Amino acid sequence: MSKKIAILIFLVALVHCGSAIAGDKKAEAKEHFESGLNLMRTEDFDSAVAEFEMSVEQFPTKTALFNLANCYKALRRYGKALNTIRTLKEKFGDVLEGDFKLEVEEFERTVEGMVAKLCVKVDLDGATISVDSEMVGLSPLNAPLLLALGKHEVTVQLEGYKYYVQKVKLLARDEQSLSFIGEPVVTEPGKARGRPSALFWTGAAGTVVAGVLSGIFFGLRGNAEDDFNSAQNKWNDLSEEEQASSAGDGPWKDMETSGGDYDKFNTGAIISAVAAGVFAASSVVILITDLKDGDDTEETAARVKIHPTPGGLGVSF
Repeated sequence: MSKKIAILIFLVALVHCGSAIAGDKKAEAKEHFESGLNLMRTEDFDSAVAEFEMSVEQFPTKTALFNLANCYKALRRYGKALNTIRTLKEKFGDVLEGDFKLEVEEFERTVEGMVAKLCVKVDLDGATISVDSEMVGLSPLNAPLLLALGKHEVTVQLEGYKYYVQKVKLLARDEQSLSFIGEPVVTEPGKARGRPSALFWTGAAGTVVAGVLSGIFFGLRGNAEDDFNSAQNKWNDLSEEEQASSAGDGPWKDMETSGGDYDKFNTGAIISAVAAGVFAASSVVILITDLKDGDDTEETAARVKIHPTPGGLGVSF
């Protein structure tokens, strides 16, 4: 018995809770409705639309829908005005009577003469359809668009496809259709935007190789210079008779050999250093060009550092 009582209490509480929620929504809808009326009196129809839409969303009434339709009409949004008045008839048609019913029917007939139907067909689903820069839905549309008379511009957008803008001129009670066929957007293969290209990495590799060779040649040149100085000291320590007797041999020959090595390594070091500098400068120019093509130019460029290396320049990230 106690279990049945508990269930009954729960059901009563649930009904009471639902009634409380419905009451809150109705009260909120009334506030928005009254605010919409005040805005209509000042002819601020844009703001009035927002209030009436909120009122209808919380608790739809025939008066709120009728006022919303009139605001749409005042803003020349005849398609929405006609849809709203038809929604009113669908929801409250059985209870409409007297002068109010006549006003609704007259409103519908009047607005029907102010709109035309436009059927928009798109070859792919999910495309965004806009009329006069205002989105009206995604393809495929369930029904023709109800638009004000005059000229309109229709655009279709879908990632990966290109659609051409179409213009149409609508007359009273007109029925027209537009078809859109997208062209796949072909992206050219190549480097990613904002990233170093293969040409840059080639220059960077050339900088490293030339810098290493330059360092090796400078080291060998230094060894040759030490050998030359050592041989020269030995030659200076010899007496004139010993120098005369060993001309072309001994320390003298060592000086000639180390001197030749010095010249050879010095030439290699200079060429390698110049090459490293050219590669480094070229890489920096290519890198800046690559980064300018991307959105992350500033961020990536901040990571680029140029520093001296033996006989050249280095680039690090």
